[in-house]
Amino acid sequence: MTAYFGVSMVRLAVQTVTGTWEQGAGSDPAWFYWVAIPAYLAWGLGLGAAALAYRRATRPPCRTCGH
Repeated sequence: MTAYFGVSMVRLAVQTVTGTWEQGAGSDPAWFYWVAIPAYLAWGLGLGAAALAYRRATRPPCRTCGH
């Protein structure tokens, strides 16, 4: 999810700067994508951070030092 929307964000930025963005078959304007893609990117980053925090909170103790 993070990789997909990260690439989509870069692609949208490049297409906006170069003026090559086309609406295509959909009827959504560019501003919609400028709101939706960063939101999904932030959601994906948040899910990754939550997964790492959960792993750290629930990992078994170290056999050597006990931490």
